[in-house]
Amino acid sequence: YLIQISAMADNYLVQQFMQDNPLSQQVWTYTTQRFGGDWFVLLFNHVYPSLEHARAALDKLPSSISAYEPFVKSARQVKQELIQKGV
Repeated sequence: YLIQISAMADNYLVQQFMQDNPLSQQVWTYTTQRFGGDWFVLLFNHVYPSLEHARAALDKLPSSISAYEPFVKSARQVKQELIQKGV
């Protein structure tokens, strides 16, 4: 399981988010398709062994990140999105 911090349709906004929140060493990014276009997804670069572990980590996020309404996402879903994108 992973924690998705945010997803944005504009790569510039992703870069701005990264500048505003010094997370560059703590995130993975990938591109997926949503609403007929590219979406840029930010994940914390940590894989959790269970849904419970991921939810516990989600509860400990700083408010500056929680404001973006992060959520737990399965690694299977991330892999599926990457396959659909042709990665």
